[in-house]
Amino acid sequence: MIQGIYPPNDTDSQTDATVFYLERMMDLWEKGYSLMAQDLFSRYQSPFAALLPAEPYRYLAEKALQERPWSPKIEQDYYGRLKNAILFGEWQTVHDCAHEILLSRKIHPNPDDPLYRKVLLYLAQNNFRYIEPNEIQVNTYIDAPVGFVVENGNPGFRLHDAVGGVYRCFIKDVTDAKVGDVLPLKITNIPGFEINSHHRKETILYVEPRVSPGDFIEVEIASLSHSGNSFTFRHRSYDGFLWIKKRGVNKQQFNPGNLRPKDRVIAKVLYTSDEVKLTAHGSPCRLGLIKAIPIRRMTENSAKEPSQRAMN
Repeated sequence: MIQGIYPPNDTDSQTDATVFYLERMMDLWEKGYSLMAQDLFSRYQSPFAALLPAEPYRYLAEKALQERPWSPKIEQDYYGRLKNAILFGEWQTVHDCAHEILLSRKIHPNPDDPLYRKVLLYLAQNNFRYIEPNEIQVNTYIDAPVGFVVENGNPGFRLHDAVGGVYRCFIKDVTDAKVGDVLPLKITNIPGFEINSHHRKETILYVEPRVSPGDFIEVEIASLSHSGNSFTFRHRSYDGFLWIKKRGVNKQQFNPGNLRPKDRVIAKVLYTSDEVKLTAHGSPCRLGLIKAIPIRRMTENSAKEPSQRAMN
């Protein structure tokens, strides 16, 4: 079955998606995006086998097993193509170059390289313009402009995928955004509901502002960690650790003797990840981790920090 938002009993959508990804895979091979093509084959080889006669499928399987050379120079070539594609508004090319680089990093990891972070951010900016159905999943980054604000003040936007699917996205934990504000977001929930609008179906998605290193966030302390080096907290879909023994922290103001559960502080984010934690039943209970240091305490009269960061 094609992974993504298509229900398993929707045979027509499943077949359309299989044909789409088969054509995409062949096009990617032709254009030199071999890692993306191999990734598509490994993910969808069962639907491809059901769709194709034996001989064409065997040819694809053999092609997918061929090793592809990779080097820093090849990566820089793809990065150069990505930057040029942005200049000319070639959003599918931006998508393909970014994914080719990110897939190479799974094979040759180097998370400290700033290029990796740059590519992630370029992809987030591009996902509103071009995104494929299998990328509509939890923790996908999207930098999106607010398209509407509902009566209770919550903003949202519509997202279109590469095969014509439409998604009505509601932004959680933001009440002060205006139409046109561009927010850095990530998908947090795909409940599987649809609504009818103008003779078409729109799939409901929920998104929230994503957190990045360098952000300042308001947190409520939960408990002291087992090591005694940090306090735990919850921030939206993230679990967090507030480091109190790290260099640069005012240890007279922030220590286990004077911080209590329910205390609120402004913290500076040092590190984030999208590490998902599941319950015993397989449902996600955490969509990321934050490591931060305390900057100042919040008081009842303190003005709240903005709940989102508009990018324009």
